[in-house]
Amino acid sequence: MENLKFLYDFCNSKFFNDELPKSIIPEYSSRLTSSAGICKKTIKKGNLKTKVKISTHYLKKYPDELMSILLHEMIHVKHPYDGHQRKFISEMYRINKLLESINSSTKLSVHSKENALNNYGFKCPNHGIIAYKPRKPRVSYLCNKCRSPVEVVEI
Repeated sequence: MENLKFLYDFCNSKFFNDELPKSIIPEYSSRLTSSAGICKKTIKKGNLKTKVKISTHYLKKYPDELMSILLHEMIHVKHPYDGHQRKFISEMYRINKLLESINSSTKLSVHSKENALNNYGFKCPNHGIIAYKPRKPRVSYLCNKCRSPVEVVEI
């Protein structure tokens, strides 16, 4: 697996002008199964501590997405209280333009392709895939938006 600290420092320099904390040491996590990555902030003894974790399960399925996942989490480091709102989206577009200018195949998005261990999707006839689940559901569901019955599809 790639050295995440080296990649973090490279991306910090290339895309964030070294504005992000150098003290952050990203790590791989086999316990992270419901997302591709996470940026977690905690306060211990009055100090803000930031952890960035990348799912090993997700990377097994999509190994070429390491840089986009890390960049996504680094935007959360820069804008910790924005979620996926205006500042996050603006930063994502800025980085995508830089990536395009160097002809990179990496592209950032708000959400990963799917949750790391999810094998089934709920497909609404009007809205497409609307949710992912790790196990095949035993009951039928309705779309939250249009109340149409959803089809369960294997991913």
